[in-house]
Amino acid sequence: AAGVVEQLGEGVSTFEKGDRVLFQCDWSNDYAGFQQYALSNAVTTAKIPDHISFDEAASIPAASAAALIGLYLPEPQGAGLTAPLDSTTQGKESGKPILVIGGGTSVGQFGEPTSLPIVLRNST
Repeated sequence: AAGVVEQLGEGVSTFEKGDRVLFQCDWSNDYAGFQQYALSNAVTTAKIPDHISFDEAASIPAASAAALIGLYLPEPQGAGLTAPLDSTTQGKESGKPILVIGGGTSVGQFGEPTSLPIVLRNST
């Protein structure tokens, strides 16, 4: 989801009222999307750069999560790749080719910025 900060919770110092933000929704009503006001956890919230619209920003959490699940969850749910989360795992999958079906989609684009040789498959 994406929106404008209206109020800050106690101890939140990384955002200000009026900031444009995007965040990952939750399954509970107060934290869900598609409503006028929603709560968000500061750790799963990010400021929206000026050049990105609210519509574009709202797609980022779900699209990036779908790509991460597809790449890094163990088989058979995902590809079972090692996530490059720190210096011990960065580059572990380097040089292994990967096929991204739907590479031009919002989810496919989040699968692209890896150190893997990528073959993109799009249809028109």
